[in-house]
Amino acid sequence: MAAPPVDASRRLPSACRAKRASVPRVSAIPEGLHTITPHIVVGDAAEAAEWYVRALGAVERSRVPLPGGRVMTLELRFGDSSVMVASEFPDLFWGDRHGQIADPFGHRWNLARHARDVPPEEIARAAAEAVGG
Repeated sequence: MAAPPVDASRRLPSACRAKRASVPRVSAIPEGLHTITPHIVVGDAAEAAEWYVRALGAVERSRVPLPGGRVMTLELRFGDSSVMVASEFPDLFWGDRHGQIADPFGHRWNLARHARDVPPEEIARAAAEAVGG
């Protein structure tokens, strides 16, 4: 007979349990995205997006602008699926934990888990700071 599951939060000090209870839960997959969301890195995300819209019928859902008119990253919708397109590959300030692996076929996979919801204005400020803007 298997032992009953243990509630690990019961082992935390009461102050930690109270803090954990006050932190809003976020979904590991942001609303509107699927379990796997492709993320491609290109020289100019804005220029690439214009082409994907014209040639493939994509719809732009969001973008993170940088100083000087460049775009750091944007989300394109193709039907019910999204593709993230980035000019630069930023750190975690957009709310995800991120890592990268290379498969034996030469493809790099960027893996992310959504950790917190970040307002677009905060992402834009952090992006500008990250690239010296």
